[in-house]
Amino acid sequence: MTIGPLRASVVGRDGFRGQNDQYVVFAPIDWRAMAEKKVPQLELFYRPTCPYCVKVLTWMKNEGVDNVTLYDISSDSEAVKRLVAEGGKKQVPCLFVDGQPMYESNDIIAFLDKLRHEPFDDIAR
Repeated sequence: MTIGPLRASVVGRDGFRGQNDQYVVFAPIDWRAMAEKKVPQLELFYRPTCPYCVKVLTWMKNEGVDNVTLYDISSDSEAVKRLVAEGGKKQVPCLFVDGQPMYESNDIIAFLDKLRHEPFDDIAR
């Protein structure tokens, strides 16, 4: 078995990069899988008065994350209907990743942070 180039990444105990980074993980780079990766469709449903939504939006602004479509449910009744119909509840913040809902501000931030470091096929953008 031949092992190709290795990619090193530093991860914390929780599997994400962060202030508790301790471990270096070496893994073979699967070039074929990387070429097939597509940029996921990201949609964030939020309410401007929700402190957890503000936390996510502030993080996105500070980190320069701008590839997420935003829906303010306090001013868009269609967005509320879609959030409940597709997500099953009216809870915000809710990040839809290729149509799958993700709740909880810390989970959303961790996901977006991890996604920022993933290579994608530019043609898919």
